[in-house]
Amino acid sequence: MKNKYPRRWLAWALCLLTLLSLTACSKDGAGSGIQVEQGGGGSQGGEQSGGGEDVTEITFCNWGDSEERKMFEEIFAAFEKDNPDIKVNYLYIPQGEYMTKLNSMAATHTMPDIGQMQEMSTMKWAKNGMYADVGELYESGQISGRLEAVTFDNTSNGTVGASYIAECYTLFYDRDYCASMGVDVPSRVEDAWSWDEFIDACIRLTVDVNGRHPDEEGFDPDHIKVYAISDFPAEMLAINNGGGILNSDATEIWMDREETIEAYQMVADLINVYHVMPNPASRGAIGGGNNVLLTGKVAMSYAGQYNLLWYKKYIENGTLNLGFGVGPVLKNYTVLTSGPIITVFKESEHKEEAMRLLEYMYDTDNIMGQVQKGLWMPSDMSYYTDEEKIDEWLSGGEYYTDEYRTAVVDVMRDCAVRDNMFKLYNYTTIYQVINTPLDQVWSGKKTAREVIVDEIMPKLEKEMQKEWAERK
Repeated sequence: MKNKYPRRWLAWALCLLTLLSLTACSKDGAGSGIQVEQGGGGSQGGEQSGGGEDVTEITFCNWGDSEERKMFEEIFAAFEKDNPDIKVNYLYIPQGEYMTKLNSMAATHTMPDIGQMQEMSTMKWAKNGMYADVGELYESGQISGRLEAVTFDNTSNGTVGASYIAECYTLFYDRDYCASMGVDVPSRVEDAWSWDEFIDACIRLTVDVNGRHPDEEGFDPDHIKVYAISDFPAEMLAINNGGGILNSDATEIWMDREETIEAYQMVADLINVYHVMPNPASRGAIGGGNNVLLTGKVAMSYAGQYNLLWYKKYIENGTLNLGFGVGPVLKNYTVLTSGPIITVFKESEHKEEAMRLLEYMYDTDNIMGQVQKGLWMPSDMSYYTDEEKIDEWLSGGEYYTDEYRTAVVDVMRDCAVRDNMFKLYNYTTIYQVINTPLDQVWSGKKTAREVIVDEIMPKLEKEMQKEWAERK
């Protein structure tokens, strides 16, 4: 686009726009914590003349903490260096406000050009036709083959795509504490505990304030010093047991199957019978956030692999001897996955430039430095099948141990299954129906059977009928 204004008027106009942008940012910062870096405006971005070359501004939105923001800033700087005709404005929105803000922007037609989508809302927005079509990028190979476990269902509006990075549940553990209790945590699926072996290990790892274990006389379940495990994902155990909330393609409800009910009760028994896992209130009191093992009050913790971003600095300074394990095997060994897509929004006026950024971020070579910081895993299938690429990835930090290879990388390749958020339009509503009544199970007030059959199933069947009607 040719510059039709004299240079002094252009300079004056740019100064005015900068002042207006700073004022708007200040107002957002005071109210919602939203910040726009390097300019602002979503698809309000445009073209500017600089150094005799047209530059198109696009806006990218996402959430995250300060560490994550730095990672994205590095990616955008590298992208702009390779693409000097594009400038990326970074719209950062706190995670808790993210979908509220995006919904508001969609209603007022002020959407960014491109951004991350939270997994639980991805399918709903796809059904509503909010994304530009990316099918050709996948069909042509411009976006390389991704893990099935982080691939979203397609909709009548076309290809939704796959996560640009991947995550999976991982059993983190304090290697020094477990060794002091005589517990060897397996890191290979072929060596995994049975459920009874897992319970035995948990009993040995759990001690009260007097140093007694749950199987010893005088054990005080109200004053536990160290729990064996925190945050055991019941749905994952149900799938491991041959059940689950839904079948694999979300066409049948499996919540009331015996395998599912049994698994949910098994998790409740960890809390209320064996006293090796905190109830939700006790878990909240332990605190620790992403660093729960650093509290010294938990020996093992199921969490997303992304927790490595925060654990790694404690590994590097010798504060924590972190181990990577696999949990117990029932009928199989299964882990659930997650990972956000990057999408170009349909309203963008700069789709071509936004697609270039999308392609850039789906090229794992371009984000490998960020992957190796521990927050992400690749979603590109070749990083789980090509030994050279695996070696390239795992050469990036001392925290990538042999255990990490077998308990995380190999498990992601061989044992990962898609979470229901990759399939369901109404994921948030459906899981509210499921999770809210389960507090009675975790507290020991009711059995899993009572809550699932009497309270969850009637509402779940109603919500799934709505879901299936929308999927037709």
